[in-house]
Amino acid sequence: MWTFSTQSGDQDLAGKRGTVRVRPNPGARGFITSERSHWTWSGTGEIFVPQLVMYAAPNRLYGNPEKIDSDIQTFL
Repeated sequence: MWTFSTQSGDQDLAGKRGTVRVRPNPGARGFITSERSHWTWSGTGEIFVPQLVMYAAPNRLYGNPEKIDSDIQTFL
């Protein structure tokens, strides 16, 4: 069980408290990590080739599915 509390200059975000129950998830892939010269999933040890695209701040894409679709056609 994890507990949290928030601090922020924004009153809507300040002073929030809560708990989160974290349970095992057998078979979950986990985080991207490396093993020798390979990329792997930390949870399974499976070797894979990452296919990641990072090119724009989220505010350029949020609520703009046409831009996302257009960019996929252009860049991928």
